[in-house]
Amino acid sequence: MSRVKKVPSLSVFFPCFNEEGNVVQLIEQFAAVLPQVAQKYEVIVIDDGSTDGTLKRVKEQKIKAMEHHCDQALQQRSMTGLFLQMVTCSLMSSN
Repeated sequence: MSRVKKVPSLSVFFPCFNEEGNVVQLIEQFAAVLPQVAQKYEVIVIDDGSTDGTLKRVKEQKIKAMEHHCDQALQQRSMTGLFLQMVTCSLMSSN
């Protein structure tokens, strides 16, 4: 079995809408895999105006969260995630 070479850092983002019942399991699954592929990593959840307790559940996991106050559609959620990654990369390269 070959070992995977770890990348120095990795940001993973995913949008969610009314995923209170699923979001913790998703975060836990990412947390189990990411240390195997990245030296440093972060998970960012983009809550798209959920009306259930999705955002509360994310914050309980101490995960970075962005909140849209209304449904923004998949394209906008993806753009938010890409913007966050660009900012993170820019900050990391300036240090």
